[in-house]
Amino acid sequence: MANQVLTPNLSLAVPGDDSHNAPWGPNDALFAAALQQLDVLIVTVAQSNAFSFALDTGTANAYAAAFTPAPPAVVGARVYVKCLHANTGASTLAITGFLSGAAKAITKNGTTALSGAEISANQIIQLVWDGTEWQMISQ
Repeated sequence: MANQVLTPNLSLAVPGDDSHNAPWGPNDALFAAALQQLDVLIVTVAQSNAFSFALDTGTANAYAAAFTPAPPAVVGARVYVKCLHANTGASTLAITGFLSGAAKAITKNGTTALSGAEISANQIIQLVWDGTEWQMISQ
């Protein structure tokens, strides 16, 4: 499969486009350069999966991770974390920049607290934010 280039669709006029009336001036050129840098940043982050995957830096039952950028605090936000330790009971996940880095419960089967042995050492888990806690949808 060929590499795909991801760029934002901002519906903006670009040099050579007939949709503007005045020629591009110094401010327009700076704006166009900034858009090009934004394109590069979006592609870099998307291709690195830094927005959805992180390594755990916490301890058993108290997992911690940092994403670049932090996931949005919206219902349905999805993250993947490679956990360094197996869990032995109820567990939490604290994400740098997400809801002030507060630790939030990890649950299974909806809102059931983990009881132990649901997460193995070095396992990558998939979590979805439900607005209150992280629901683990992988096991």
